[in-house]
Amino acid sequence: MEIKTERLILRPIRIGDEKEIHEYAGDKSINMMFWLPNDTFEETAEFVRKNAEEWNSEEQTNFEFVILLEGKIIGGCDCDLGHSDDRSYATLGWIINKAYRNQGYASEAAYAVLDFAFDNLGIDKVYAQCDINNPASLGVMLNIGMKCIDDKGTRTYPRTGITSGEYTCMITRDEYIRGILQDCYVEEDLFPMIFTEYEQRDYGILFYNMENKDSYDSNHAVIYKDRIHDLPKVLKDIVGFYKAKGSRPIIYQSMLDDNWFDEIKGELAEVGFESWIEGQEYMLPSDRNRITPNPEIEVRKVSEWNDDIEKVFLEAEEPWEIMVAKKTLAYPKAWMFAAYLNGKTIGLLYGHISERVCRVDYLLVSKKHRKKGAGHALFHSYVEWCRQNNIGKVYIWPDGDIPKRIYEEGGYRIVEVRKAGRAVLRDTV
Repeated sequence: MEIKTERLILRPIRIGDEKEIHEYAGDKSINMMFWLPNDTFEETAEFVRKNAEEWNSEEQTNFEFVILLEGKIIGGCDCDLGHSDDRSYATLGWIINKAYRNQGYASEAAYAVLDFAFDNLGIDKVYAQCDINNPASLGVMLNIGMKCIDDKGTRTYPRTGITSGEYTCMITRDEYIRGILQDCYVEEDLFPMIFTEYEQRDYGILFYNMENKDSYDSNHAVIYKDRIHDLPKVLKDIVGFYKAKGSRPIIYQSMLDDNWFDEIKGELAEVGFESWIEGQEYMLPSDRNRITPNPEIEVRKVSEWNDDIEKVFLEAEEPWEIMVAKKTLAYPKAWMFAAYLNGKTIGLLYGHISERVCRVDYLLVSKKHRKKGAGHALFHSYVEWCRQNNIGKVYIWPDGDIPKRIYEEGGYRIVEVRKAGRAVLRDTV
């Protein structure tokens, strides 16, 4: 298995890693780790042997990963269940070769292993500890969402007998999920940047596409509650911007500002906006994939646009999504799956991976070929692709009851319903 992050690859430790690991495990400047530095290469080799064998054990308690940057091992990160009798919590640890420190690699790797732990080990909490004289490690813990729960602990180093103060930090499963949801809300605000033009303002973002005015995703403003000091002035600016482009002004509240438009509906109405609140559901993977795909439907991952893909949008009677999907597919971290029946493209599922999360953007099937299992087959392939590639931070905003049922069969569950605010300028204004 491999875990891929923005810059790194993490994989299980294995025989043959000893030389690169000893570059940092034998570093005599290490003075704030319990069992390091190793005095000899043989000690490092024994560590590698023991932890490599763990990956083949049916009773595995320690999950030791090496951290690779462009093929070179630059550190390690582990998740250990050995301190928990009922395997309900894990401890997290890491080390980075001093030649690669202060570049964010420890936080990037630690969060990836945190994902792995909560997604695969059935635990409720993860702890981490560090010396009070090690602010870099404390920073990693805070960066990955942990909270300091004890700043008065002590630790004694076995090799030196020196006693020092100790920080203990922790994150619960609920806190971890809340952190993912915060990333989801940010992604909901920003994802149109992938496929449409935009201008940034102090109060938010103005998305527009004069060639695709029927797409709401391509033509709307996102505004942020905490950035606005003069709402009438902001609304006037938005109206002027979109009217100048010959487009109807549409405003979305930031998904970070739950139910805000209900608070300001009077002020919106005074400027001529009709506003409303709609429930926006967020689904995260919470169970196993129970979909049994129709064997007559073939699903393939595609990377280039073609006429057959475009026909699916036309047959689904959603032509405004063509330009959105086409530009999304050109994004370097976009993905698309196509469903085929007797060689004909009948359905699509596509989305993208950002620095925050992996988002399912859209599922659609040609109207001529619905109720044949294309949606189920597409989502089954997507779920398995995420599993095989260890893509853990994924979410879906279901657009309708039928897709939602498909996603539920694929193991996703609604974990949050946000009150999304929308506003559109009335025609009479």
